[in-house]
Amino acid sequence: ASLDGAESALKGWSQRTRRTARNERDRFVVQENHEAAAQIARTYIQSLRRQRHRLPASHERITRLLDALYQRGLARLFTITPSDSSEPSGGLAMLTAGQEAYYWLGGSVPGSSMTVLIGAVLPVLCESGIRTIDYVGANTPSIAEFKRQFGGKLVTYYGVEKYNRPELRMVEHARALRARLYG
Repeated sequence: ASLDGAESALKGWSQRTRRTARNERDRFVVQENHEAAAQIARTYIQSLRRQRHRLPASHERITRLLDALYQRGLARLFTITPSDSSEPSGGLAMLTAGQEAYYWLGGSVPGSSMTVLIGAVLPVLCESGIRTIDYVGANTPSIAEFKRQFGGKLVTYYGVEKYNRPELRMVEHARALRARLYG
């Protein structure tokens, strides 16, 4: 999606999503927080568990990775906290490269907090010179629907994996087939 300016970033959003972001923003505090890696990892893991997805790594490993990416200037870390709480309800790690940002890793409690968070983050990214955002990945129906509401265009891309041992390839193929058949 194009980010030609702070307000134009919201123009491609669905009307309902844009209204939610505007009407709910006063209920939350959004911060760019370089110490938020552990919180973002926690909300990401909670979101994966709610959707019954397999965890890619432990909380500690995800936290270390987020910290390392931030330290190298490759990621920006944001949290959202309800105004009446001290506990974040969501977090987002945006990978950045040149004038591009990538919605890489995020999670939130059910409700409006992630929509509000994205609505608050886009103007910050615009102000820092970011001109496009890639919402990265729409491989499950719920995530695809959520990201569709933010505009942009869906682009098919392919991943390539190489297995050095044939039995590992067979196991992965069986796992993928099972997931496709039984969800």
